[in-house]
Amino acid sequence: MELQEYGDHIRQLRKDMHMTQEKLAEKLDVTAQELSRYENGHREMGGMLYAKLLKLHNEMVTKKDNELLQKIQKLSPKKRDAVLQMIIALTE
Repeated sequence: MELQEYGDHIRQLRKDMHMTQEKLAEKLDVTAQELSRYENGHREMGGMLYAKLLKLHNEMVTKKDNELLQKIQKLSPKKRDAVLQMIIALTE
C-alpha cells in the first residue's frame, strides 16, 4: 500500500468515528500536525500507534452498533419487522 493510500485509510477511519483531527490526535496522544502528516501520506504511522487507532475505531463502531440495536429492540414488533425488511431489501 502506498503512503497516500495508507493516509486515506487513516482519514477514513477517523471520519467513520466522526472525529476531528484534533480530537483523534488527543485520543492517540499525538499532535494534530502529526496526524495530518499521516493522513496526507507524508509519514507512515508506527505499528503500535496504528494498533491503538484500530482498537479505538473498533470500540467506537461497536458502541454505535450496540446503541442502534438497543433502539431497534425498543421498537414494537411491527416496526422491528419493517426495519428488518428494509435491511434485507437494501442488502440484496
